[in-house]
Amino acid sequence: MRFLLVDNFDSFTYNIVHYLEQCDVDVHVVTNVDVRIDSLESFDALVLSPGPGLPNEAGKLMPVVAEAMRQNKPILGVCLGMQALAIHSGDSLYNQEIVKHGLAEEIRLVKKDSLFYNDIPEVIEVGLYHSWAVELTENSPFIPTATSESGVLMSMEIAAKKVYAVQFHPESILTPTGLRMIQNFVGIVRED
Repeated sequence: MRFLLVDNFDSFTYNIVHYLEQCDVDVHVVTNVDVRIDSLESFDALVLSPGPGLPNEAGKLMPVVAEAMRQNKPILGVCLGMQALAIHSGDSLYNQEIVKHGLAEEIRLVKKDSLFYNDIPEVIEVGLYHSWAVELTENSPFIPTATSESGVLMSMEIAAKKVYAVQFHPESILTPTGLRMIQNFVGIVRED
């Protein structure tokens, strides 16, 4: 399988690459300024890395998301990637009162049958590196799958389209079950 990983200039990008490579995925990494939207068709799935700033400031990230959604491409969005998926779907972002940077926190699964969280406990520890958070609208296509203790949305999915997103960093050492999540996503993509 071939995955395209859009690098939003984050120091964690290659941690995600290494996790994907452990799942026998051929990973092609391109920055959000160099990515060619017409290249999406040649990949089995798209991964959106974390990164600084807001989705609309991240090179071609938003047009890539729009095209991948149009093609019904399986997608995993991490942190900024989740925020980009939310914005594309008409949801909104808000600035948290307390910036979470390099903090480990417990989150709770609110959709226990999510394939993304297969074989993962209901309460897990994750690594957080974000100041912005997602707020879903009433008409959002996304289903919440996990929240923090303070009610911040930590993950969401459109399972029928194989689109998954996490606000936390599964590739961080602060997320002990992160590799399992990546393995689950790869398994979901492989199902075709």
